[in-house]
Amino acid sequence: MCEALRKDPEIDIDALREGRSFATKAQGPQAQSAIGPDDVKLIRRLVSRLRDNDELEEFELIYLGGRAKREGGLELVLPEEMKLLERLAWLENAST
Repeated sequence: MCEALRKDPEIDIDALREGRSFATKAQGPQAQSAIGPDDVKLIRRLVSRLRDNDELEEFELIYLGGRAKREGGLELVLPEEMKLLERLAWLENAST
């Protein structure tokens, strides 16, 4: 059965067998094992902090329109960078 499923490029059989939460293969040239479960947790924490205006206030930053920026000015994290972090953390549809 594993050999049959290995033929589907969208399914990561090793992830299924190991009980990892992401059993679909990431798209693109990067190796599947480049970002592990602990890395995903760290990226999720970073995304959470970047979206938290109370957390950003200490640095005179706000999260608005998918970006972390100075109020009324310079951007620290652009929307496309935020989307990348969300994809890496498997939070693609969680944008606020």
